[in-house]
Amino acid sequence: MNLLSNDSISDVDRLRLVMLYALRYEKDSPVQLMQLCNKLASRSAKYKSGLVQFLIKQAGVDKRTGDLYGNRDLLNIARNMARGIK
Repeated sequence: MNLLSNDSISDVDRLRLVMLYALRYEKDSPVQLMQLCNKLASRSAKYKSGLVQFLIKQAGVDKRTGDLYGNRDLLNIARNMARGIK
């Protein structure tokens, strides 16, 4: 959220950050995603409100066939749980 407030980051890069966040966390934290979209809209006049939603509709988790981030298979879930226990 701090990067969206940084004046040295361009509007396009802010949009990219929110889009990457949307692809990664669309199911995990929709409230946070909505807050980021609102922050992006308030910071950038160029931002079109439907861009992130369009991206999720076209390339979201429901449209993907593979494990884009490599953390959804059983072995990686167990590995992440083991790291959390340590």
